[in-house]
Amino acid sequence: MEEEEPTKGYIRGFNKGYLLAKLEPELMDLILASQPEDIKNDFVTALVQGKKQYDLEQAVIQAELNEWEDKLRINPKKDDKELRTDHDR
Repeated sequence: MEEEEPTKGYIRGFNKGYLLAKLEPELMDLILASQPEDIKNDFVTALVQGKKQYDLEQAVIQAELNEWEDKLRINPKKDDKELRTDHDR
């Protein structure tokens, strides 16, 4: 089964959905909320998918940041009394 080429309307909608989700998330939510459920065309479908793509990427980035934060967290295993600083010497 061959994959269909996306239409120009779909591409335009996806890109606008992605950018609106990134730059104007409140406006994007208002636009999506104002769309009647029975209206489905390439542009509106792509607008939603562009937003979903941005949200997915942000979730992945946040998960990676949390993972790195956990790895970099300093948990000294020695008592504070055993820690020496340069001015203690």
